[in-house]
Amino acid sequence: MSEIKLNFYDEVIAIKLKKDYEAFKADIANTYKIDTSDVTELIIYYFTEDKVKLFIRGAEDYKAMSVLAKANKNNPITLFLEIHEESRLFKQQNNVGGPMVSENLSPSAEKIRQEILEKERLLKETLEKETQRRKEEAKKKSEEENKRNRLEELRRKKKKLEEEEEKKKKEEKNELMSEVTRLMNDNMESLKMNLINNTVNQSMMMVDKQMEKRLQMSQCKDVHSGYTCSSCSVTPIVGMRYSCGVNTDFHLCENCEYLIGDAHPYPLLKYRNTKQGGMKIKFVIENTSSNSNSNKNIKNNNSNNSNNAFNNNFNKPDDIIIFEDLAKNK
Repeated sequence: MSEIKLNFYDEVIAIKLKKDYEAFKADIANTYKIDTSDVTELIIYYFTEDKVKLFIRGAEDYKAMSVLAKANKNNPITLFLEIHEESRLFKQQNNVGGPMVSENLSPSAEKIRQEILEKERLLKETLEKETQRRKEEAKKKSEEENKRNRLEELRRKKKKLEEEEEKKKKEEKNELMSEVTRLMNDNMESLKMNLINNTVNQSMMMVDKQMEKRLQMSQCKDVHSGYTCSSCSVTPIVGMRYSCGVNTDFHLCENCEYLIGDAHPYPLLKYRNTKQGGMKIKFVIENTSSNSNSNKNIKNNNSNNSNNAFNNNFNKPDDIIIFEDLAKNK
């Protein structure tokens, strides 16, 4: 009959290959002095020639192993046995809390007991290490979370300070611009008024100088009694007198003729003194539409014959302007 080997934590025992899975479990229980139900909770596995790890968890797995063992009689299969941490043996040892009584235990059972104790110790150490690790991770996580919260709070404070600083700078800039604008407006208004005043003063000074110059240039000091300047209303007119060639009641003094004489629409007669009054003057103006190249001809005549010649040569009212000086000889 074929044999197989049992390796229970490096303790190797050779047993006969049993016919079925139940007989196999009974043989293991008898060998290691344990209950048959505990054998079912053991971890049992073996390796094939290709180093493939196979587990025996029931009758089908045991049958497949038996076929392989019978085919390799010269090289017995080694079955590895381990105690599962969830097994009854392991839990029983944890509940007892002390060493098992080893009076009737075989060396294999004693080894199982020692293995259970060792696994209990390792499990306890593992649990303690895991608990400590979790505590450290929780602490580290809490510290990192607090650090992130502090950093976030600092970022918010920094952002708030930057916004306040930006707002303050903007307000200061607006105030400065408003002040600059106000000062510029004030300065512009002041400059404008100064410019207007300076311009007016300079214009008045120029007018005064021109008037003074004009007065100084006048050599005529004669008084034209009975004549009033139609512009400045001075009376009598002193110096040069200018009388309209059409309107006999229009007279200008020398200064007013200098200022507004060019704006008068009709010819102005210049009188240096009163001796030049009492003359009859006729103006003959040719119609420019008849001859565009002809110039205005002015004829002066003190005789009555000239009046007849004047009336005979010009028959259209639009072509003739007649002025008769009514100045008085005084």
